Amino acid sequence: MEDDGSLDFSSVEFLPTKSAKDTMNAYLNCSPSDTLNLSKEEIEMFHALDKKHATQEQVQDVLKKVLKQRLDAYQQQGLEGIAPYQRKNGRDFYPGKELRERTEQLSTAAKVAPDFIKYMLDYPNHKPTAGEIKDVFGWINFNIDDKPTISMFHKSFYKANDTCAAMCFRHFYVSQGHNSVQNVGGAFPVPEGTLILFASRTSTDLVAGFGGSAKKVIGSRVMGGKIKANFERYRNKLQDKYEK
Repeated sequence: MEDDGSLDFSSVEFLPTKSAKDTMNAYLNCSPSDTLNLSKEEIEMFHALDKKHATQEQVQDVLKKVLKQRLDAYQQQGLEGIAPYQRKNGRDFYPGKELRERTEQLSTAAKVAPDFIKYMLDYPNHKPTAGEIKDVFGWINFNIDDKPTISMFHKSFYKANDTCAAMCFRHFYVSQGHNSVQNVGGAFPVPEGTLILFASRTSTDLVAGFGGSAKKVIGSRVMGGKIKANFERYRNKLQDKYEK
């Protein structure tokens, strides 16, 4: 994880090792689908390898190039630079467009921290001139169902003053399973005290199709209830602490 914008992809590999061969074959035989999140150009990069003789290291090297290109595009163009994922039937999924739409829906955050939300919409442009802001980039290899899932993220920390702070944790590329992930939170002064805000959004095609919408609604309600319960517990602890 680096705060100067650079990332080292030299240690990217297919983990866990027991599924490395399957993952390697998935990339060698990739096609427009929701199995792997790849653009048309990225699919062509893997197809350029010799399927019969390509080594795991060679396939991993192509993946490293994909990650580097996506990082550069995001840091130079922001959400507009995120290449779409190619799906079946000539469809493309645009994670950058979706992240923009979800960020625009943060109406409460936009009222209390307009400069920060504008920055997250227009990154790398319109960096707040007031207060302090720090951007950190990183990548992580998740083990989901014994499948290595590479994700690149952008963390942005904003502090306007001693009573106003915000943070955005954005996964702008996920190799499979999810389309994008974004969490936004902060503490903001209001007449009644301090407003604690948290918004989380995870996009996936894995619950598409029949019943998909209902599953998403149910999942959101369950997760929302758990998050609310956690914040209520934290608030009660703080009240107990300061009332003693």
